[in-house]
Amino acid sequence: MFLWRKKNRFIYLIHSLENATTYNYDKEEYDKEEYDKKLKKKKNDIKNELNNITTDVSKMMNQLSCKNNIYVIQNII
Repeated sequence: MFLWRKKNRFIYLIHSLENATTYNYDKEEYDKEEYDKKLKKKKNDIKNELNNITTDVSKMMNQLSCKNNIYVIQNII
């Protein structure tokens, strides 16, 4: 009976270690997926911000160009 208990405890230990390994693997996969999602979201946020800046600069350049053309026309006349 004493050996039987030790055998069961050993089997329980092996089973626990297998479960822990599976849990850690699943957790790492979940963490990796979450990290990838956050990285993709951050990349999209940066891309959107750059697009906004580009649009604003383009608008400002167009305004400056219009003002410059008006100034040139006024000086010609």
